[in-house]
Amino acid sequence: MRQKNVKATFVGHDHDNNFTSSFRGIQLNYGNVTGYNCYGELTRGVREIDVSKDAIKTRIILFSETSDNCSD
Repeated sequence: MRQKNVKATFVGHDHDNNFTSSFRGIQLNYGNVTGYNCYGELTRGVREIDVSKDAIKTRIILFSETSDNCSD
């Protein structure tokens, strides 16, 4: 962090967590719950990460929004 070259961090595992926030200029992103063998009520999906020279953008893609989901 002293070199000020860290822009974001991304973490996650199969629990009921899903958020994006910022702390001291670093974007903190927690991935969406993906698995079906875990607790929680969040809709399963993934966090898409788009990293460019000027910005870091994320969005949640829910499995229910895709035609090729893993419920079958």
